[in-house]
Amino acid sequence: MFRGERRIELPGESGAAALQVDAGEIVGLAGLAGHGQKETLRRVYRASRSRRDAGCAVAGSAAYVSGDRQREGVFPLWSIALNITLASIRRLAHGGFISGAEERQLAEDWRRKISIRSTDAEQPILALSGGNRQKVLVARAFATDSQIILFDDPTRGVDIGTKRELYDQIRAAAAGGRCFLWYTTENDELFLCDRVYVFRERKVVDVIDRPDLTEERLLRASFHEA
Repeated sequence: MFRGERRIELPGESGAAALQVDAGEIVGLAGLAGHGQKETLRRVYRASRSRRDAGCAVAGSAAYVSGDRQREGVFPLWSIALNITLASIRRLAHGGFISGAEERQLAEDWRRKISIRSTDAEQPILALSGGNRQKVLVARAFATDSQIILFDDPTRGVDIGTKRELYDQIRAAAAGGRCFLWYTTENDELFLCDRVYVFRERKVVDVIDRPDLTEERLLRASFHEA
């Protein structure tokens, strides 16, 4: 994947700055909750699935990772393996049939890469801790061939050890050319991003590159015009 290739372009409206994400970038969405960050993620996801949106240009497929694993994430009656490979079924199908061996191998590979703590991928997902269930959702996205990963506050409520492991995986994936559009309610995570867009009243009010990112500037932009 070519680093620097534009993956997402969302022009600003009513004076807001344009939102852009290139291959290999980790881009954060900040600001008070409910100011348009989640809607932006969903808009990008819809555009990636060829649904018409004249104002949103997306080059490549996108995978979405929700922070609400109970309502939008795990399938509780399924195994870890099935939860991981769900989004890759089309790619695993050959002549209308899915290779069980390929499916198991894909799940096992990502179980190990993401360090999901279980004896094997065939265990029920409900046997996992909350943090490890969240890792399964990240593994599901990473197991696809999507060039764009959309994060909707995926580490909320996850222990610090699990977070650090996920951060390492995110950095490695970005180094390989994937890009991330990451909404987080935890300001510490924004310092992992190459660039941060601060939302207020459903528009971008500040764009901050990593060297210029400070807690003070984030707060000022979230409450007042930057």
